[in-house]
Amino acid sequence: MAEAYTHFVWEDFLITFRFSENLVAGRGLVYNAGERVFGFTSPLNAVLPALFKGLLGGAGYGRALWGFVIVSLAVWAWGLICVARLLEKVDPPKGRSEAGLLTALSLLQAKLLIFSISGQEAGLWAGFLLLSLYGLVKGRWRILGAAWGGLLWTRPDSPVQIALLVTAALLFFGDSRRETVRRVTKAAALAALIYAPWVIATSWYYGSPVPHTIIAKNNMFGVLPPGEKLQRFFEMLGQSVPGGFQGVYSTSGGWPPWVGAVSWVFGIICGGYWLLPTRDRIGRSASLVFFGTVLYLAFVGSSGMIFPWYYCPSCTMAAVVLARVISRGLSGSGVRRLASLAGLAASLGLLGYVSVFSLMSLRVRQHVVEDGTRRGVGLWLREHAKATDTVMLEPIGYIGYYSGLHVLDYPGLVTPAMVRIRKESHVGFFGCAERLQPDWIVLRPGDVTSLLQSPGLAAHYRAVAVFDSLPSLLRFQDLPGFGFTSSDSRFVIFQRTGG
Repeated sequence: MAEAYTHFVWEDFLITFRFSENLVAGRGLVYNAGERVFGFTSPLNAVLPALFKGLLGGAGYGRALWGFVIVSLAVWAWGLICVARLLEKVDPPKGRSEAGLLTALSLLQAKLLIFSISGQEAGLWAGFLLLSLYGLVKGRWRILGAAWGGLLWTRPDSPVQIALLVTAALLFFGDSRRETVRRVTKAAALAALIYAPWVIATSWYYGSPVPHTIIAKNNMFGVLPPGEKLQRFFEMLGQSVPGGFQGVYSTSGGWPPWVGAVSWVFGIICGGYWLLPTRDRIGRSASLVFFGTVLYLAFVGSSGMIFPWYYCPSCTMAAVVLARVISRGLSGSGVRRLASLAGLAASLGLLGYVSVFSLMSLRVRQHVVEDGTRRGVGLWLREHAKATDTVMLEPIGYIGYYSGLHVLDYPGLVTPAMVRIRKESHVGFFGCAERLQPDWIVLRPGDVTSLLQSPGLAAHYRAVAVFDSLPSLLRFQDLPGFGFTSSDSRFVIFQRTGG
């Protein structure tokens, strides 16, 4: 329903889908033909669309995207059903209402919902994480191992959540330490066996099982001194704790202050619940995963930035924690019950508000920015550039896919030469452009002055086209989250003159 309403396709899906399409076409799992670069992060995000493209065919990415979304939502639903049934058995009197609350809180998580329907791996990530929690609580090492294997195929950084679940098993479960270690070891061995084919294949094909995206995004802002690194960590922690409850790229602005304030409250509750001496193994395990994940996101953000789909594990576990906390409170009386009723109203109100307006803004953005501006830039380049030309830019999804050109991206997700220049010469976008000399450069208006002030570039490039859909968006400027809705609505295309 949400995808049918928004028609939204996330930029990064089209980066990965160019790999998928090239694979189906017989050019290999590559972005630029002839260059073996592991330029995507999630194996399933590349393999499943390629499978559906091969099976269903069709022009472009439409059928492949729908196939991938259906599988993602099915895995997410499977995980939700398993944990919901678990809650019903753990607390029979109130388990059914708690399961319903968990479902509602999960589906209202804006980031989780949006990145499950727009081509990212969020639904798979959430589903396998919930199945992991189910296998952990039930003591089923085969389910646990299979779910961990699914997590590894979904995200290479999922061992963070796996380690947190192991920690939860050691801290909160009453089994003997030896039995817990034995069960976890068997699950880890099964997960490794499931993931091994991908490690072997990528080591042979790309020369390393580590995605080049991780290498490219690391230290995007340069290597910081320890003091600045620690300061940036705490700044990012202030973003990661409430971030899972907020809209896509909420830091771009446009949301009312109360959204941030209420998100902080829920972030603190979800991150601190595991410290309470209760017998709630499910809630405390989910809380520990939430807590560890926000610390990890702050660490990642201190070297680059926190991309919105990174919040998937914290969104997933937040729904479990809140369902447990609110449900247990509602079974009480007096002040505790009133506080839980207030928490229920606040959580549904916050998540519902953010989700509704996020979907509305994405519908606008898809129509005006993605289909209008970024797709338009890509098609213009396809029409005016030579097939052998190179184009340098940062947002390569729509523009790279529709242009079909050889892409030199910054910071270098699919361009190893870019990463090498950045790290050897300690230069930014324009320093890399001076060395690579692309045929075309696509810039946001705010970056044009830097090009014109660069002695090695100004004399060799001229502006040849401008795309600007911002005037069409101004009538939506009162829509919450307009900062993200209107971003990337303007681009200037520069062509190398050969001078």
